[in-house]
Amino acid sequence: MVLDMKKTAVWLLTILILLAAMAAGAEETNRTIEETPSETVQAAETAVEEAVELAMYSRGDQVKDLQKRLYALGFLSGSIDGIYGNNTYLAVKEAEEYLRLLEQRRIDEAAEAAMAALTTPAPTAPEGVTAAAAPDETQLPVATPAPTPATVADGVADLALQEILFGEADDLYLCDVSLGGSGLAAKRVQRRLIVLNYLNDAADGVFGVNSQTALAAFQVANELDETGVADRETQKRLFSNEAKAGKKPVYNQLVLGSSGDIVLQVQRQLIILGFMTDSASGVYDKSTQSGVMALEKYLYVIDHPELKPKKTSVPQTTAEIIDSASGVEAMAAADPESNPYEEQPETVSAADSLGFVASGVMSDALQRRFLEDGIPVYSDVLRKGDSGDDVVRLQRRLYTLGYLTKSGVDGLYGSGTESAIKKFQERNRMEQTGISDQVVQYTLFSTDAVKSIKPYQIKVSLSDQKVYVYAPDAYDNYTILKKTFTCSTGTNANPTPKGTFSNTGRGARWHYFKKFDCWAQYAWYIDGDIMFHSVLYDQQDESTLRNASVWALGSKASHGCVRLSVKDAKWIWDNCSSGTTVVVY
Repeated sequence: MVLDMKKTAVWLLTILILLAAMAAGAEETNRTIEETPSETVQAAETAVEEAVELAMYSRGDQVKDLQKRLYALGFLSGSIDGIYGNNTYLAVKEAEEYLRLLEQRRIDEAAEAAMAALTTPAPTAPEGVTAAAAPDETQLPVATPAPTPATVADGVADLALQEILFGEADDLYLCDVSLGGSGLAAKRVQRRLIVLNYLNDAADGVFGVNSQTALAAFQVANELDETGVADRETQKRLFSNEAKAGKKPVYNQLVLGSSGDIVLQVQRQLIILGFMTDSASGVYDKSTQSGVMALEKYLYVIDHPELKPKKTSVPQTTAEIIDSASGVEAMAAADPESNPYEEQPETVSAADSLGFVASGVMSDALQRRFLEDGIPVYSDVLRKGDSGDDVVRLQRRLYTLGYLTKSGVDGLYGSGTESAIKKFQERNRMEQTGISDQVVQYTLFSTDAVKSIKPYQIKVSLSDQKVYVYAPDAYDNYTILKKTFTCSTGTNANPTPKGTFSNTGRGARWHYFKKFDCWAQYAWYIDGDIMFHSVLYDQQDESTLRNASVWALGSKASHGCVRLSVKDAKWIWDNCSSGTTVVVY
């Protein structure tokens, strides 16, 4: 019994010890759980924040960080807003497609290396040593499929993609990018140049002249060799945080068909400085191209002063006006160089004679020189008898300001140019010498130059069959009606062209219409072969008047010209100077 009690006591003691041990273990477990849960959860949450797959509709700082990285690497051009929208999706997909190209390149390089190893001749066995027999075909290894890029272009930024994107930018180098190149590598470079304020053009993946010029500017600013080629070294700097931004984008190359504000700016300056005569439209047309070519030639001579011909004067002769429509010689006008249809010799610049061929292209360098650095406005005093490029430039400017007609731009400083300069000096409150000195030229080639004001402006109303002649008011606006003439304009089948015309002026005293075998008096040109003239005659004789043309005045009856009574036609011929504006409406 005592033994049983002892056994029972031992058994109870053992149970108590076990219970105490279990209680202690439970307490330790509870203490551990109570002390560490927040740290464990925080670590888990941190791990989730640092490594989570991003896809459409994801939001937050991780998306924003991804966008910033895509932007810096040249894959994203949209906004950085922390929202995984369509732009981010497309940027990620493009990055994946780019990585596939990179992986494929590495696969191809490995394959080329393996092929080179296989084609290496086997070493010749030493003398006395038997070469190993070729393996049986049944023992040859089974061909395995060629490896393919692992990256999937699905627009999802998985963890593997993020690890690559946030790695070294240099690891993403695919190939050099140069003029004429295209593809994703070129587009990456273009986007980065836009971000860094060097390129003012679209990132279209075609590396053209504008991209090459912008890249060269980046290389200069970042102390790299100016090659215009985005090699590995250039791309390493381009996609780094150390890349220096540009102060302003380079000028895009301007060619036929270019348009925009910069074209308008170039055209206006070409007109002011005497290289272009047509109006500024904002479209790089043939007239603009001709103006740029004239500028190129002018600068070529400036850059080669040793080649510039010596200033010469030519003897002045009495000009004879040729009526271009009829071929009939007419009396010499008081302003021979200002007659719009006088036959003039073709102008040849000094650069032409030196063999220089202008391109007609407005490059970045030419735009910077022309718009920012400026070109010399004054070179030498010009006077009657002089000739050459400076005279042509002077005449072009006189034409655009209304002092000379286009045919007067012939490179010869004759009586018409001298008269035009006197009129310019009068309008701009200078002494009327007819000599183009430094003061005259600085005023002429500026925005302050006062335009010519003709004594009259003529308006033709097709509906009224009337010609109205206006004089300028105190503000140089043509508001004072001086004359009203009844006329006959073109029929509906042969209408008189509408528009505003300024290359106008006196034609022949008697004009012969070969096509219709008739004559008219006091031809005064409006545009081309459209003119003011008198009623019609069978011969160059007033006694052969066609009365029907007189009776038709007040109705449409001509083949496009504006017929007038003899008296009214003579008034225009006598009183309206060359370059008088005619408005047909």
